[in-house]
Amino acid sequence: MFDYCINRLSAYTSLSIEEKGVLRGVVDKKIKHCRGDNIMLAGSEPKSIHVIYNGWASRYKVLPNGREHIVAYLIPGDMCDVHVTLLKRMDHSIRAETPLTVGVIDGGHVDYIMHCYPNLAKALFWSMLVDESIAREWLVNLAGRSAEVRIANLFCELFLRSKVAGLTSSDTFVMPLNQVKISEAMGLTSVHTNRVIQRLKRDKLIVVNKQNIQIPDFSRLQAFADFNGDYLHMGFS
Repeated sequence: MFDYCINRLSAYTSLSIEEKGVLRGVVDKKIKHCRGDNIMLAGSEPKSIHVIYNGWASRYKVLPNGREHIVAYLIPGDMCDVHVTLLKRMDHSIRAETPLTVGVIDGGHVDYIMHCYPNLAKALFWSMLVDESIAREWLVNLAGRSAEVRIANLFCELFLRSKVAGLTSSDTFVMPLNQVKISEAMGLTSVHTNRVIQRLKRDKLIVVNKQNIQIPDFSRLQAFADFNGDYLHMGFS
């Protein structure tokens, strides 16, 4: 649903009915992807923006030894880089981690928005800056936090990002990625990731039910993770 994207952008600035209509109108087409499909590949020339309607994707880099490292998760409502149409080559790849539906916005439409709808352009620019802020927080996560705190921080972030997009149900958010994918993003082995998640469950900081994660007491998990959501710039703390 495109409403997830509208919800996310509305967290940055109030959007008028006209501006919301413009956003919906610039989507040229919808494309379905299977799990594992590459939406964009490193080295390719980006000409459009992809808005995630349903499903999850990731940004990832391939190391010289062939290993992959996930550098960001993309959830419904996210845009796969507002600024990519300014670049000549992609420096990372974007892959569907689940069955995925995306809306495609041609780069020319983005130019139109930037020139004719300054408030909407502000929301898109803010979205881009938040993506960069999240990347910085992930860097701190990998470099300076224990495995337990690292994963707790991730769950706090994903809950709030899901909440602002309108994806949560009370204290529960959808987490469709397995522990292998979490370990790839958190710089841990899958075995270590499993131990951490079992501890969080044992301490009743999270409840895992299939592809849903419940956070019974967000303030407890937040305190455990020493989490500060200011970097999301969505009015959370």
